[in-house]
Amino acid sequence: MTVQLIGTSTNGTTNLPIGNVFANQFVCTASGTLTEIKVYCRVDSQVRVALYTDDGSNRVGNLVAESADTHLTTVNAWDSIAVAGGDIVVGTKYWLAVQCATAGGGSYRTATSWWGSKSQAYGAFPANGTGFGYAAPYEMSLQGWGTLAGWANIKNVRMGTGTITATDIAHICMGTSKIDVADISDFNGIAV
Repeated sequence: MTVQLIGTSTNGTTNLPIGNVFANQFVCTASGTLTEIKVYCRVDSQVRVALYTDDGSNRVGNLVAESADTHLTTVNAWDSIAVAGGDIVVGTKYWLAVQCATAGGGSYRTATSWWGSKSQAYGAFPANGTGFGYAAPYEMSLQGWGTLAGWANIKNVRMGTGTITATDIAHICMGTSKIDVADISDFNGIAV
């Protein structure tokens, strides 16, 4: 089961141009492992996405994860791009980044958040935020989705192959993990 961990759910109204890496700062709303980034795509395009840390000064930090080159064909809709995981923590600032081979492969709207950009030909993402410029008031239409922290351990205990940690319990108490009756019904043969 995947859920939105970070980003916006608002559709972009303006096409992102080509020739730049764009990054938008977001605060993580639930701890977990990022497995995909969704882009509000306005035209058929090759697109790449990435996750960066925040450097502590509200600037792009280090590259955590990036996607392969992906062809998005569903226009005026949210398209998913697989990302090779990155653990993110609730309440922490991160930067979701995008670049498009065709203008409109990604989109943005007027908002109050900060974003960064760096002039670069379409390709692999830079290793860090060196060379990014920053401006407001725009927000790129990007969402980070993944598995909730603690969820895998809870499932493993149900199957008799793992243990629940204090961190898992904290995530459950903070509401960032969910347990259903099936998850607890078979512990040591005890019916709930």
